Amino acid sequence: MINSLNLQLAKKNSELRGLETKFLESLQRIKEFEEQFAGRDRESSTLKEELEAKTGKIDTLEKSISDSEGIIRSLEEKLTGKVVEFKDLDKLVFEKSEKIGKLEQEIVEKNEKIKKL
Repeated sequence: MINSLNLQLAKKNSELRGLETKFLESLQRIKEFEEQFAGRDRESSTLKEELEAKTGKIDTLEKSISDSEGIIRSLEEKLTGKVVEFKDLDKLVFEKSEKIGKLEQEIVEKNEKIKKL
């Protein structure tokens, strides 16, 4: 009977050592997972900071683009005004040229009349 109890005790001790080994392996895996998650948390924080920095740059670029678009619109309006002024001046030059041509023609005609007199 003592041998039987000793065998049972040895079997239980063996089972306990096996369970202890499994428990220690599980603890080791838990530590490894914790380390992985800590590393991923650091990576996540770094990526979040990079994203925030890039978002700030994008906001700055969007503001710059918006400001540039305003300047471009203003220049387009000024340019349109200058084009209208140019067309008006071109028309005025054309009209004055026609008038000069008519006056020169009148001068030629009057000079001919004077020569005939």
